[in-house]
Amino acid sequence: MTILPTKDNHPIHSPVLARGSSPQISKKLVESARVDVAAVLSQLGSTPNGLSQTEVEARLEQYGLNEVAKEKRRTWLARLWDNIKNPLVILLIVWAPSPT
Repeated sequence: MTILPTKDNHPIHSPVLARGSSPQISKKLVESARVDVAAVLSQLGSTPNGLSQTEVEARLEQYGLNEVAKEKRRTWLARLWDNIKNPLVILLIVWAPSPT
């Protein structure tokens, strides 16, 4: 777990990603967590009751659906190339003893 400092010295625990790297946290998100709710709602153009139907439609037209972006699938040949293009791997392949 990674511990992030906060304004009130209460740590925020966040899960650690693969290989010990810590997650990327948006500066805007951290700043929003440190101010009061009314200021954040004002900044986002919202209210405690949510958005009106007209505002929902306007934002839907402006930003589109709230969907997670997906990576384009890579071919098996591209994945193989990514694995063997390392100079050390190429060197080991060249130096490998030939079968007798």
